[in-house]
Amino acid sequence: MLYPRTLIVISFLFAGIILLSQACNNKSKEGAIPDKISYNFDVRPILSDKCYACHGPDANKRKAELRLDIQDSAYAPLKETKGAFALVPGKPEESEVFKRVSSTDPTYQMPIPESHLGALTEYEVGVIKKWIKQGAKYEKHWAFSTPVKPALPEVENKKWVKNEIDYFVARQMEIDINEINFETYASGPKRCTPLSRTVCLIHVFFDELFEDISFPARNSVTSLVTIVLHFLQFILRYFTSN
Repeated sequence: MLYPRTLIVISFLFAGIILLSQACNNKSKEGAIPDKISYNFDVRPILSDKCYACHGPDANKRKAELRLDIQDSAYAPLKETKGAFALVPGKPEESEVFKRVSSTDPTYQMPIPESHLGALTEYEVGVIKKWIKQGAKYEKHWAFSTPVKPALPEVENKKWVKNEIDYFVARQMEIDINEINFETYASGPKRCTPLSRTVCLIHVFFDELFEDISFPARNSVTSLVTIVLHFLQFILRYFTSN
């Protein structure tokens, strides 16, 4: 049985692994683009971070008389670019928003480099493109929308679930497990896919850790020091090889 102090140390190390893994691989939190894009949950955060500073509700800072937070304005012809539209539902290639956020030309790209807002990531550009392709539909803020009960997802292990929430938990767990490349254990965590990177890192770390520490020794002070040294060595080896 592990002493409370040992459990505390292991808990901190466990949390550290997750935080370091996520910090060193931002793509892992992005994952795959959803099948159905939601304006409120997928698009609004991107526009708020990257576009609203110049094309939002603040009239004093607004550029080109364009508001991307209002559907009517976003669909209307652009006043400074004849024949162009910020958004053309169903046609991202004809939408100035998509053309500009996906451009690498600093004289055409949005946000402009001088804004220091940073270019959109590949994932964010993909979300915008897919949203426009699906109709560029705006939604009322979620706080003012009538809640809609989602359908329960399909899960493989129906015996595990006890209530409706369990279905969603089980589904996400199954997705995480299916994302893991189990050949990782033969070649190291470098072969993990982005979505499973954190999961693989945790698995491999504890596999290596408990191979070297015998169970009777885990309650000793020496064991605590060994755990810390293993943690530092593993993290250093992992992140210098990726």
